[in-house]
Amino acid sequence: MIFMNRLKLDKTTGSLTIKVIAIKHNGLFTLKIRRGRKTLYKRFSVSVRERNINVMEGDPVILNPDNEIQTGDEIKWLFGAENTLIVKIKGETREMPTYVGPDGIFRDRLELKKETGSLTITNTTTEHTGLYTLKIRRGRKTLYKRFSVSVRERKIKVMKGESVTLKPATETQTSDGIQWLFRDKYMGNYMIAEIKEETREIFTTCDDHGGTFKDRLKLDNETGSLTITNITNAHAGLYTLIIRRGRETFYKRLFVYVREREIEVMKGDPVTLKPNNKIVTEDEIQWLFGDEEQQTVIAELTGQNGEILTYDEVADGSFRDRLELDKTTGSLTIRNTRTEHSGLYKLEITSSSGVSDQTFFVTVKDYTGKRVNESATVEMPLLNGEYVNVVNEEEGTSSL
Repeated sequence: MIFMNRLKLDKTTGSLTIKVIAIKHNGLFTLKIRRGRKTLYKRFSVSVRERNINVMEGDPVILNPDNEIQTGDEIKWLFGAENTLIVKIKGETREMPTYVGPDGIFRDRLELKKETGSLTITNTTTEHTGLYTLKIRRGRKTLYKRFSVSVRERKIKVMKGESVTLKPATETQTSDGIQWLFRDKYMGNYMIAEIKEETREIFTTCDDHGGTFKDRLKLDNETGSLTITNITNAHAGLYTLIIRRGRETFYKRLFVYVREREIEVMKGDPVTLKPNNKIVTEDEIQWLFGDEEQQTVIAELTGQNGEILTYDEVADGSFRDRLELDKTTGSLTIRNTRTEHSGLYKLEITSSSGVSDQTFFVTVKDYTGKRVNESATVEMPLLNGEYVNVVNEEEGTSSL
């Protein structure tokens, strides 16, 4: 029954066409030709996979039928393995009721075109990832088409110590209420910045949650953009923007990856590590070397008298007579680098406004070009979608 009303055999060429092909038609097809006393065989392996659509979170996705819709067609769009009805067009009346779907994820997000049957999902989130099935009833026939939709989180890569600006996908309005949330692996989502709807007052977190964002947040009242300054590994993760506009609520999610500042140098060459910002006379500066659990001070600049100190005996004496600390800029130069100088360097600046830090990962290569160390990236896995590939398929048919 799986081939009912789907097969067309050409009497001239012997070609077989399978119309409206589906996953149930996967398998081995054998052509058998008898010619006198001879019998010829040819085999075809058909693999049918769902059509795949990849979209970034917040962007719309449009699902289009291949076939032209007819006036009396009854159209249903179903979601997920459970085939949950999310929208339909009734055959005779052409009414178009929509449904919110599981946990209300499709509320105010579905647009169905009566003329074409195409479905648009607006303001997508990762919850909209999954299988979509179009079911068309036309008299005694039932036609199907399936789409595999993968909604990916937007990702932003930034170097440690730099600033990053997170922007809304759409232009904000004066009356919008805006909230930025950060997902902490221990405490879950919590609000870090907000613009009140009525008063347009701006609030940012200060000492909450260990002061992770203290003195680092700037929220733009006009655009709703959030800037995080002097970013660290603690700021890597998922950020959610919530915009409330009357009865509507819009969401946008962005994933921020924080990477160490990477510097490569050939063995024997000097390398200079520079602060991002200018230092002032009263600032105290320390340069440390080693992983975060065993960092050792190798050079420092005292704030009161501006004395420069370097420590030759640390790290088994590998920095002896190689360090130069610039009193004006705070930059650290390592001369005549060796492979032992590969690793993590941390700059700590103590000023009147508090303590800030930057990190650098230095890789010293030998003359063969071989790396001695590799830097690490603070990342979370991406959301993987199911890819679609149809073998021997063209416009919903397969010819053998």
